[in-house]
Amino acid sequence: MASINISYTGTAGEECQHALTLEQAVRLLAGKDFWRTQEMPELGLASLKWSDGPNGARGENWTDGKAAVCFPCATSLGATFDRSLVQEVGAAIATDSLGKHAYGLLAPTVNIHRYLLNGRNFESYSEDPLLSGYIAAAYINGVQSQGVSACPKHFLANEVENGRRWSDSVIDERTLREIYLEPFRILIRHSSPLALMTAYNACGGEYCSQSKELLEDIVRGEWGFKGLIVSDWFGTYSTSAALNAGLDLEMAGPTKFRTQKMIEDALASGELSIDTIAKSVQRLVNTLVATKRIGLADAADIAGKLPERSSVPDEKTISLLRRAAADGMVLLKNDNNTLPLSKSATSKLNIVGRPAAEPSIFGGGSASLRPAHISTPLSALQEQFPSTTYSRGVWVQRLVGLASEIVTPGSDLKLEWFNNMTGEADSKDMFRSETLTKSEYMMMEDIHAGLVDIQSFATRMTIPITAPVSGAYQLSLTSPGSQDAYLDGQLIASIPRGPGSGSTEEVVTEDYIFNRARLERTFDVPVQLEAGKQYELVIVSKSSKHSPKYINREFYVQGSRVGFAPVMDDEAAIAETASAIRAASPSANIVFVGTSTQWESEGFDRVSYALPLRQSDLILAVAAESAATGVPTVVFINSGSPVDCTPWINSVDAVVQAWFPGQEYGTALVDVLTGKVSPSGRLPTTVPRSIENTGAGDMTGKTDGPKGTTTKIVYKEGLSVGYRGIKEDWYSPLFAFGHGLSYSSFTYSDVQVENASSVDASVSVTVKNTGSVPAAEVVQLYMLAPESVEDKVRPALELRAFAKTKELASNGGEETVTLKLSRESFKFWDVSAKKWRVEAGKYKLLFAGSKGVGDWIDAAGDVVVSVPESLQWLD
Repeated sequence: MASINISYTGTAGEECQHALTLEQAVRLLAGKDFWRTQEMPELGLASLKWSDGPNGARGENWTDGKAAVCFPCATSLGATFDRSLVQEVGAAIATDSLGKHAYGLLAPTVNIHRYLLNGRNFESYSEDPLLSGYIAAAYINGVQSQGVSACPKHFLANEVENGRRWSDSVIDERTLREIYLEPFRILIRHSSPLALMTAYNACGGEYCSQSKELLEDIVRGEWGFKGLIVSDWFGTYSTSAALNAGLDLEMAGPTKFRTQKMIEDALASGELSIDTIAKSVQRLVNTLVATKRIGLADAADIAGKLPERSSVPDEKTISLLRRAAADGMVLLKNDNNTLPLSKSATSKLNIVGRPAAEPSIFGGGSASLRPAHISTPLSALQEQFPSTTYSRGVWVQRLVGLASEIVTPGSDLKLEWFNNMTGEADSKDMFRSETLTKSEYMMMEDIHAGLVDIQSFATRMTIPITAPVSGAYQLSLTSPGSQDAYLDGQLIASIPRGPGSGSTEEVVTEDYIFNRARLERTFDVPVQLEAGKQYELVIVSKSSKHSPKYINREFYVQGSRVGFAPVMDDEAAIAETASAIRAASPSANIVFVGTSTQWESEGFDRVSYALPLRQSDLILAVAAESAATGVPTVVFINSGSPVDCTPWINSVDAVVQAWFPGQEYGTALVDVLTGKVSPSGRLPTTVPRSIENTGAGDMTGKTDGPKGTTTKIVYKEGLSVGYRGIKEDWYSPLFAFGHGLSYSSFTYSDVQVENASSVDASVSVTVKNTGSVPAAEVVQLYMLAPESVEDKVRPALELRAFAKTKELASNGGEETVTLKLSRESFKFWDVSAKKWRVEAGKYKLLFAGSKGVGDWIDAAGDVVVSVPESLQWLD
């Protein structure tokens, strides 16, 4: 058998060459555990630990790890249109990743906002491929400037979460090239990421992790990508097919498809070659070299096992967090210049809504982390304006509140583990005891020491509680397995789940990671408690008997979540809020609404475009009270993706889309509210009037078929994604792509086109701040489709360049912005020629104003570039 040779330059500049045995090479083709690659100290190779991003480096603990710095989500960063800022953010997150000893960051997410209800849209930048690609490239350049490997994901066409492991994205060739491949092509060209992650789903009939056309032909062949291609976690589905397609590293480990025997059998059958293995191993080695994971001396470091450090952000990082959050906020509406609030308007502020005190600063799934600190809107506003009053308003979460919220002060919440299915106290089978901070836990793959059988154990959670108020309390139980609940020794609830329990309900264990609402069970008869009285709530949770049938599409998860909270009466809460406003006679009402990790997350799609539960009714009630006394109503939307504003948009004075803004939300919000910062964010995605006003429409229930059956998702709208559908009958935005108001005003003048008869033209424009406050401006340049005989399906217009000015001084501060074009600005994919093509002709360019697409700025005459001859190429 031919040898497998690797080579690299050592830390002292020496050339290192090694001949690997097949056993050594095979070990390097997959992770050794959930987060780490395999070390090989005899060859000078250390383990590389990965960490989830993209809004912060969480580290390896999913639920209760070390503190991490939490930056704004991707939609917020996309809304800045600011490559320089995003590069700073990427560098800061990478610095935090190094504190977790993670030299690979699983970020950024670069999928397209095709489907309005995609639960993970908050983790991607935009509906536009150009904006997505360049913002992602900036993020990657920042990350890799600190010696950390970025790993953009999920390649390719992962635009839904429901059914993502079984779906096949069916996309016509031209749309695939121009919309979905394009951001990845841009980021590879402009940032050279060290790694790339494949998606779970199939695209065009073949799973992405084993698609030779996507990985070998396009990514490596056409684009010249030299880095490591990594599977999404448990996203490898074959041995030979995946390796032959160019999938270098199977994650997570231990391997499911790259065992020694599997590789030997594939070699013996001729399905796999030694050369293919050697190339994948060398690409992993190259990544280790680039991240300085070679030539290390410390054994724990070599193994990737150095202890993680909690993040303590310095003043520079705090300032960046605050600036990034403020710059991403989009002022959607501002009637009568309600914002910034005047001194009189802030004299007696009234705050309404639970998201003011309990904001959502990140989305669910891989983006979740334990923040180092949270500046809440309520605390920041009360610090700035001590007379501020507050009403909690309606419930906003999908799940019942945790029982740990009412734990008796000074008492411990205890969790005991037993190698039996009874969870009996004081059992000799107990092998682990721990104290929890929350009434929930999760175990996944990393099995606790002492556990004999993962399908035959139980836990006992003991929660000492004191009722804060008298009345009805709602109990909720969530787990992949069966659960029993006892209150002061009496059985009050029992939930059977999974095989052998007597229940016929199908349990998907992965739901406990992401979509716990699908597993949560509540009870028709609430529990009555007395205020001030102490109780003992005990929950026995039994391990799931579920055996994964489909390798890597199902995996083992065990856990338990216990909710126990006063039954909510939202009608009464709305009435109490209105009454409190009348009693307080505020100078302005600020309403905080939004979603959370329970509504927007990896692993499931949103259930509705509407604001969850009764939040729209709360806004209307507050607006009615404001109108009665002539004070303004301001709404801050704390969601990672757009929500339906139509029920109340005409009843309020000002609206700010704050996204999931990271841990300095409160301070950033005060900056915007008071005018210290003029909003400069622009919508990176269209806000439609309804889900029917989108190209994809409502796909609820259409993407997740039976297990073992591939569900085809047809991208029926083709190129008409978001604002590109401006000529379609369904297009009706409430707020268009690129929309974002300012506290100031701007003029565009002195437009100059250099090389106006070439694809390498550049357009310069002088932007002047004509308003009374300092402010920055986002310059957006769109290209109209030329009048073409040959190309009839080209979108009516496309964003072709963008830039952001520095903060311009009030009353005349100006900056000349130059936007460079290239042949890529004029191209379309020629399906028959299988190449990019530019048609000769005249191309009109337009600058968008503060209301985005459709709000065209009169820049003193047409701006036109003439392309003298047609071009074709492939790259």
